[in-house]
This record gives sequence, structure tokens and C-alpha cells, in this order.
Amino acid sequence: MLLRCSVNRISTLRDFQCCLELKDLYLRKNCIRDLSELEYLQELPNLQVLWLSENPCAYLPNYRNTVLRYLPKLLKLDNIGKSCSHMYKICLSVHHYIVSSLEMCFCNILYCSS
Repeated sequence: MLLRCSVNRISTLRDFQCCLELKDLYLRKNCIRDLSELEYLQELPNLQVLWLSENPCAYLPNYRNTVLRYLPKLLKLDNIGKSCSHMYKICLSVHHYIVSSLEMCFCNILYCSS
């Protein structure tokens, strides 16, 4: 079952805990502040897709890792697959390394040319 509840000022996930057939839950642009609300979704056996982006909780540090720790059976979070999430982290690490290396090279060039 798919349930679209985006843009509804929802602040708790308590009411979803009995939706045992729920497979996809879209909750973008609501008022969910605390990631502990995910406890209410932990017993949903079929939940595979969850969208929480643009909720206050989505801006917390370690948001993605925390959600996936609460709900390890999820296949997608905010339209990004679990395996894609891992690749995304790798790309960020590589990007950071390249930028750092370029900055170091640039500093060396400036230092050597003066």
C-alpha cells in the first residue's frame, strides 16, 4: 500500500504504527522534528520506501544513517536507494580528496612562484 501524506503538518508518526500493509510512505514537507518518531514505524513489516525530506528532522546531523539504523529494511529513503547512498558517500569522499589535493597544489604553486 502507498500512502501520500506530504504537506500536511504531521508532527508525529504514531498514527502510522498500525498500518501493517504500508509499503511506501511519503511524508515530505511536514513537521516531524525528532528522529525518535521512527520507532513507530519499526514494526511495519512491508515498509520499503520512506520520504522524510524537507521535515525539520531531515536537517539533523547523521539524518540518513540514523533513519537507516531505525529502519534497516528500507530500500529507499528520500528517493535514494540504500546502495546508492553508499556510492554517494564514496563520491563525496573522492570529491573532498580531489578538492583538498588541488588546494594543496595551488598553495604550493603560489608559494614556489613567489
